[in-house]
Amino acid sequence: MTAQRTDSIIYIEEYYTSPNFNRISIDLKKFGLRYYEKTTAGGEFNQTFEIKNNRLKLKTIEAVDLDLVEKGIKNYIPKKIFGVLPKVEINLMSDLKYENIDKEILFSGKLIIMNDFIDELYIHSGFHQTWKFKNVRELSFKDGILKDDKDQSERNLLIRERKVIEELYRLSLKGETNTKYLSYYENFIKKDSFSF
Repeated sequence: MTAQRTDSIIYIEEYYTSPNFNRISIDLKKFGLRYYEKTTAGGEFNQTFEIKNNRLKLKTIEAVDLDLVEKGIKNYIPKKIFGVLPKVEINLMSDLKYENIDKEILFSGKLIIMNDFIDELYIHSGFHQTWKFKNVRELSFKDGILKDDKDQSERNLLIRERKVIEELYRLSLKGETNTKYLSYYENFIKKDSFSF
């Protein structure tokens, strides 16, 4: 999973991403899929989860299967995942789309989810930290049932402001700057008492 291609979770009718989807991810190899990275954006498959009626469920999977590449579309036999056959659609990112899976995920633990990424803080390197998103939530589950939802947005805002100021200060000592961070600083932090 990378910043360009990531799993998602639908919560209160909004799409979120998470740095710890690996805690709830389904191992598609158990279903016979031989997946591989089709693009440099990474991610052999994408999963969409949903929290509905306080229950965590797997909704869709987009994947690739090396068998499809080796056998061709005419000789390929699609594999079922939780009783669902995929639509076979060859495209840039994935070839198989499993929809309406509706499989309950009996996860117990915490899951950080976030959305509304701040473009000025984009760096091309893996998955972004939570403080680079405006909306951050910490969800607690017991056997797949949502037990608690803590809004962590304000906490991450304070971390974000500190990180941006620290990075701009660090760069200023070297006579450098980061124009995206500087833009964020000028547009959102607006600290009159501090300049670079």
